[in-house]
Amino acid sequence: MFTNHAARGGSRPGHRSGLLLLLLPILALTASLSACKNPADPHSPVAPVVGFVLRGLVSETPADGESGIGAVLVEITSGEHSGTSTTTTSAGLYSIPGLTGQLSVSFSRDAFVAIGRTVNMDQDTVLNVTLVRQDEPEPPAPAFTLSGFVSERQTDGEVIGGIGEVLVEITSGEHSGTSTTSFSSGAYSIPSLTGELNVRYSLDGFVATGRTLNMDQDTVLDVTLVREDEPDPSGPAFTLSGVVSEAQGDGDVIGGAVVEVLDGENAGDASTTDSLGRYSIPALSGELTLRASRDGFAPREETVDMTEDRTLSFGLLLATEVSMCLDLDDEEVHITNDSADKELVLTDWVLREDDEGNAFTFVEDIACRESMSGFTLQPGATVIITSGDDPRHSPPTHIAGWCDFVWDNDGDIARLLNPDGDLIAEAVGSFDSCDGSVQPLAAARLLKSIVRNASR
Repeated sequence: MFTNHAARGGSRPGHRSGLLLLLLPILALTASLSACKNPADPHSPVAPVVGFVLRGLVSETPADGESGIGAVLVEITSGEHSGTSTTTTSAGLYSIPGLTGQLSVSFSRDAFVAIGRTVNMDQDTVLNVTLVRQDEPEPPAPAFTLSGFVSERQTDGEVIGGIGEVLVEITSGEHSGTSTTSFSSGAYSIPSLTGELNVRYSLDGFVATGRTLNMDQDTVLDVTLVREDEPDPSGPAFTLSGVVSEAQGDGDVIGGAVVEVLDGENAGDASTTDSLGRYSIPALSGELTLRASRDGFAPREETVDMTEDRTLSFGLLLATEVSMCLDLDDEEVHITNDSADKELVLTDWVLREDDEGNAFTFVEDIACRESMSGFTLQPGATVIITSGDDPRHSPPTHIAGWCDFVWDNDGDIARLLNPDGDLIAEAVGSFDSCDGSVQPLAAARLLKSIVRNASR
């Protein structure tokens, strides 16, 4: 007998199993979407966080394939993972997982120089580094050999042969005290020298002599000595010595200055000052011009008559980089500090109309317009000294130096002298404007000096 199960509200077991199989994928998809939703906003999905791996090898410089360094601390020092760290294996390998974003990583271990690197962890990254030992010596500087012959020079100037047992000694520089003696042939050699140095040649019975040279290559230097009991063909020989120091301030001594003979038979003879500013040049005679110089200072020349051993000291001024422009139309002198990094203190400096004319001095006194403070001229700055019937006076950019016409003739010359009277800069008057030479005027800074109008 046929039975209608549907009419009785029932269903067959096979149909129920098929329905469950159809619903399972839908339920799984719903659960997955629910897991990806932002708790704060159940309607917006959030992408899962992805972390990347930083790994690599830490080796010793120079790397040789077997130079991995173990126990190196590899630490994240910035970013959201700051503080995360690991140490390298005995083979020098390391690995830090789960990193994202830009971060800094440091590599450190005792006895090695620590280093750091910055990486952007947007993918798995391999970062190999090398460390240098702290006690690893710097590579040696190039060194050169000084060699030559020491010969005897007779009264008539003839060189008669080599002299043995001459003491050849370095007297300045880092190799000071290094010495050798010449062979019987007069030959000598001193290896492993660098830099600027003085070398002295001496032997009992002979007049000692010295030379200054720069050992930037292998150098051959032949010298001749004259017996003390024989007159030098160029006349008696004497020693000039002294001290080089700063001409301003506390008069600090200047080491490394070169004192050089500029003329005469001794032209080229020179000495470099030691750490106490001392120099000495032997075997000099006659009237000579000498120049003392050093980087950062203005050179100075002096003349001396070497009729006996003499002492001559030099005072050097710090080098100044000053330019001037004299505008005859506007009655203005523009003084510019051309230095890139040095101030120019103008206290006691003199701006002179010419060798004999009016002088404007930066000292404690009254300007022609009013009392004011002197100033330091900053690097790149310009100050304008004005004159005429109604000169502009707006310190620190414009200073009324004269309440009268001064610069009104073609060919007028302005001279700027330092406190010792040394000419530092000069300008010939022009009817062209000096506007192009003016620098930003706000760079001038007032000091505790007064500016006055003086006549010398």
